[in-house]
Amino acid sequence: MDMTFRETLQNKEQADISVEFMLYICKSCEHSFSLPLLPEKEQNAFLFPAGEKEYYFLSFQHRAALYEEMQIKMARYAYPYLNFDGFDREKFLHYANERIWADLIDREQTEQVNSPLKGICCPYCGSQKQKVIGRLLACQGEEADFRIWKASLDGFCSLPQEVQNKIIILLLKGYADDYREQLKK
Repeated sequence: MDMTFRETLQNKEQADISVEFMLYICKSCEHSFSLPLLPEKEQNAFLFPAGEKEYYFLSFQHRAALYEEMQIKMARYAYPYLNFDGFDREKFLHYANERIWADLIDREQTEQVNSPLKGICCPYCGSQKQKVIGRLLACQGEEADFRIWKASLDGFCSLPQEVQNKIIILLLKGYADDYREQLKK
C-alpha cells in the first residue's frame, strides 16, 4: 500500500503540553526508567513513540469533526470482521483506533512511528516485563529529556475521499489479520 502521503519535509514543531511520567523498573535487568504519559485531561488524543526519547502528540481538541468522521468510517469498514469473524465490536474498534492514527500521521521518510499498543519495552534490555513504581511530577516538555512533537494528519487529509476510504479499508484488513492472530494466542 502506498503510504507516501504521510511523508513530510516540514520541520517538527514541539508540542506545548504538560506531561506526567510513569516510573518503571524492569523485572529482567532491574534498571529503572520513566516514560511520558498522555495528559488525563486530553480526550481523543494520542501519544506515539517515534524513536528513542521522541514522541508524537496527536490531539483532536480542535478537530473533533475529523475524529468523529473517522470513527464512523472505521465502524462501517470493520463490518466484515465484526459480523463474519465475530470480533467483539468494542475491542476491535478500540484496537483499530489505537493503531490507525500512528499509521496515518505525517512523518519524515525514514521515521518509524509506533502505536501505543506496542507495549512498554525496557530501553536497556528490551524486555516487556516491568513493575510500575508510580507517577512522577508533571513537567513541561522542554524540562524533560524527551521530545514531544505535534502530530499532523495533513498528508492524509489532502487525499481525495475515495483514496482515504481505500487506505482505511486496507489498514483495517491488516489490523483484522493481526487481531485474529492475537486471539489465537
